[in-house]
Amino acid sequence: MRNKKTLALLFSLGMIFGLAACQSYPSGKRVVTYKPIVRNSERLPYDKWRFQFITPEYFPASISFVQFLDEDNYLVQKFMPDGANSDFRSMNSWSKKLGGGTSGIKNHGEALPQALLVCWDSVIDKKTYQTQFVFTPDIRKLMREPSVGQRVKNHIFYRDTLFIGLAPGGTGKAWLRGYDKNNGDNILVATGESVSGEDMTICQGKTKVLNGYSEYSERIKNFIKGKEYPYGEW
Repeated sequence: MRNKKTLALLFSLGMIFGLAACQSYPSGKRVVTYKPIVRNSERLPYDKWRFQFITPEYFPASISFVQFLDEDNYLVQKFMPDGANSDFRSMNSWSKKLGGGTSGIKNHGEALPQALLVCWDSVIDKKTYQTQFVFTPDIRKLMREPSVGQRVKNHIFYRDTLFIGLAPGGTGKAWLRGYDKNNGDNILVATGESVSGEDMTICQGKTKVLNGYSEYSERIKNFIKGKEYPYGEW
C-alpha cells in the first residue's frame, strides 16, 4: 500500500512539475502559483525551515533552480544565487555529520515540502542534472519534533534544515540532523532520482554554464588521479 501511495505521489508530482515547466518566470523572483495562500497544514514550531546544498570537497556543483511542492500543495519556485557548499569532511564518501552553519535557503512562512526538484551542473561530470526528492509524512513529522536533550540556554533544537548532497553521477541524498536519534549522526530521509539531457523537463535550458565547461583545476586533477569514477561512494 505504501508503494502504491508513493507511486501515486510521484505521478501527481510529475504532472504538477511538468505543468510548471511550461511556464516562464523572470529570473531572480520567487513565484507561488496559487493565490491567495490558505494554510491547512499543522503550524510549524519555528518561523522558517531551510534547505542547504552540499557537495563533496573536490566535486563542486552549480545550482541554477529549485522548486518544491509543499504539504498544502503550493508550488514554490526559487531561482538560485548558486549556493552549494563543499564539505571538507566528505572526501571519498559523505560525512555522517555534514552540513551546518547559517547558510542555505530560508523559507519563511512556507509549509514543509512533499517534494523538491533541483537543477544543477556537475563540474566533474560536465553535465546538467534534474534531481527530484520525495519526502514522506513521517519525515515532515520528524521536522516538527523537538530534539530531546539538545538544549542550550533553554533553546530547543528542531530538525528544521534539509541537507541535500549532490555528487558525481547525478547522485542526490537528503538528510536531517540526528541529534538524539541515530547515535547523533545525520538521518538519511530521501534519495534523489536524477535525469539529464533530453530526459530533463523543467531543467531544460536552466544552467549557469553558458560558454562550456572549463578544464578541471589542478587540485581536482591531483585528487582523482589513479581513482575510478565516481571517485568514491556517494
